Amino acid sequence: MDAKKRSHADSTCDSHLLQDDVTENQTSSVANDSFPSNTTDWKRCHIEKLGIKPLYRYCAMDVVYEWGLYKLLRKDVVSEELNAVEKIINICNSISTDFSSFEELQTQFTRNHDISNLFIPTKSIPEGLGLCSCRFEEFQQQLELLLWDRTPSDQISPSCFQTLFQGLLSIFGIVSRRQPDIAAKKTRVKGRDISSAPDVICYGIEGNISCIVKVDKSRKCSDLDGIPHSKKSRQDESPGRDKCISDCFAQHTGDLLAFSESSISHMDICGRAGRDILGFIVENTHVTVTHLQISRLSLERIQNSTGEGPVKHEEKPLLHYSRPFNYLKKSDRQELFKAILHVRLMLSIHEKVTTQRRNAGTVDIFRRRGCEHC
Repeated sequence: MDAKKRSHADSTCDSHLLQDDVTENQTSSVANDSFPSNTTDWKRCHIEKLGIKPLYRYCAMDVVYEWGLYKLLRKDVVSEELNAVEKIINICNSISTDFSSFEELQTQFTRNHDISNLFIPTKSIPEGLGLCSCRFEEFQQQLELLLWDRTPSDQISPSCFQTLFQGLLSIFGIVSRRQPDIAAKKTRVKGRDISSAPDVICYGIEGNISCIVKVDKSRKCSDLDGIPHSKKSRQDESPGRDKCISDCFAQHTGDLLAFSESSISHMDICGRAGRDILGFIVENTHVTVTHLQISRLSLERIQNSTGEGPVKHEEKPLLHYSRPFNYLKKSDRQELFKAILHVRLMLSIHEKVTTQRRNAGTVDIFRRRGCEHC
């Protein structure tokens, strides 16, 4: 790719997640340090005032690798479990669905309604592998219901894509709840009470929170299709990308911040390693993997700081995020499924080790081990 094409790809990369043009007036739209009482009203300027640094990572797995629970438990992963992940991914690769957009799928479906087994692997997943509930048929049915009686010109409610993504998570045994079945969470931001009620919450053992899901309701499906994504290094700190965070992205960051102290990682790892939480941003069939990484001291400063201007940190909180992955597209689906499977693997190991330690009378083992990282 020549320099001119590369420049064009970089300028359009992640345009559905990041605003293309952000003016000085937008940045200064909030003249004082007051924050909206609900994270659904947050904008980019609020994230800047908290001193949270967005950090773009091309690969979904690069985001998961930084997850505190992954860092703590990866030593407990055996080759047998990693082999199981690879076998499931290989079987999922036999899924025939390969569309660049949901509109393309709708067009094909309008011409031919016979799309049976569209999202079902041609090979079955052995029960002994675990990590997968094999609910492909249910997801297939949800997909077909979304396609029936619609034309490519019809607008589909974002809540439909939210349901689809929950169905996708359930394939891998990740339990989730959605609004209105989620109680609002109160947290303090710069001395003020803030309320957060995410679209979807994913859970681990005993109801502890593993992931927060934000559904972008501001974009049409056609806005997301055909967007090129340039492959960057594992850690790309492009100023142009990081300084143009959309309102949806900012609201999701607020949700992650509010629930970080209720996350599995926080419950199990003390100190700097523990205040982190995973997330997903869903925009139609595109999924971005996110991860808020924040130290205990930085979290306390965000909660209690009352001074004017951005919160100052000795160690800046980081919001890692991947490029968006379209699960209707075969090449994207492989990496997204790998990331979700590794999350599921960590949750499975966490549950197993927690149960073993509890039965052995050492329920505080995680906290002691986590302190080694502090």
